[in-house]
Amino acid sequence: MKMLAVVGSGRKNGNTAGIVSLLETALKGLAQEQRVTVDFETVFLSDLRLKQCLGCRICFDRGIEHCPLDDGLIDLYQRISQTDFLLFSSPVYVEDVSGMMKTFIDRLAFVCHCPAFTEMSGYALMTYGATATNHTLRTMSLAMRTWGVHVVGQQGFFGGARSTPVELHQLHHQKIHTMAKTIFRALDKKTYKQPDFLSLMMFATQQATWLKTNEEDIDLAYWREKGWLDPQVTYYFPHQAGWLKTRTARLTGKVIAKFVQ
Repeated sequence: MKMLAVVGSGRKNGNTAGIVSLLETALKGLAQEQRVTVDFETVFLSDLRLKQCLGCRICFDRGIEHCPLDDGLIDLYQRISQTDFLLFSSPVYVEDVSGMMKTFIDRLAFVCHCPAFTEMSGYALMTYGATATNHTLRTMSLAMRTWGVHVVGQQGFFGGARSTPVELHQLHHQKIHTMAKTIFRALDKKTYKQPDFLSLMMFATQQATWLKTNEEDIDLAYWREKGWLDPQVTYYFPHQAGWLKTRTARLTGKVIAKFVQ
């Protein structure tokens, strides 16, 4: 089981990194109990120094390998492609993700059109110092969903301006343990094979949108190559979702697609 945690904080000893570290410990504890191995890798976006998107659309038109920005994005993209579980984590900055997390999401915008991470699950977590809405979590969860990731949960953690690992453990050990069990089950049972209503609906919306387009481009070619334009195909791969949920999601997605330009 391979898991990749993307940390959108510049503080490697801060609250966000601390929660991710505690989660790693909890997951490895569960894995040891079950006598399996969890390969947990943490990537700090601050180390990659990702450059801001230029909006040149080269990744849309020609592919990510042609991106003119020479930084660590392509390597990270490849690492994500090889993982089983994706964890997004960010502190709350003005009721949203940090700038470096937003830059990372922006740079992979082309994946929203060409979902490349369809057979993996994901989770979003945020840390905050006082109070926060769920907007930060929604930003990360929606990005993963549009990339094809099966999101199994999202969670916020209060940490004040700065908490020690001991304080974070005292505050959140039960929540972290519960989160770890959810993630471990998703890895062990491959729950991505049972997509939820929102994931099925988003697929149906995109499928219907591409089916009505007359403009031949890399996105349409990608969907055709994957076989996703077949009206009988209800998801990125054969899944185990119930027929009623699938049918309702498809009808909803088709209605939404009528209003998409």
